[in-house]
Amino acid sequence: MNNFRESEFYKKMDFYTACSTVEGYSGNEPTQIEIGTAWQWLLDTGLGWKMQGFYGRTMTNLLENGLLLPPIKDHKDAYGNVVKGTHGNQK
Repeated sequence: MNNFRESEFYKKMDFYTACSTVEGYSGNEPTQIEIGTAWQWLLDTGLGWKMQGFYGRTMTNLLENGLLLPPIKDHKDAYGNVVKGTHGNQK
């Protein structure tokens, strides 16, 4: 599994860039690493849970399949369920 948080793309990420990357309208064809990085950022910030259902379902699936690291801090999903974070204790 990649630690997407270590990339420069993650460090420069913003909401528009993350959404345009996962939706495929960023102007160029994103790499799989860039797509994974955008999903990780949306999960870490909790902003993905505030978007349409596609975002939450996809983040849940990626998390359950071990493709994303758990978020750093706790967030609530669209249903009010707590998505447990690592609180900075990620190896």
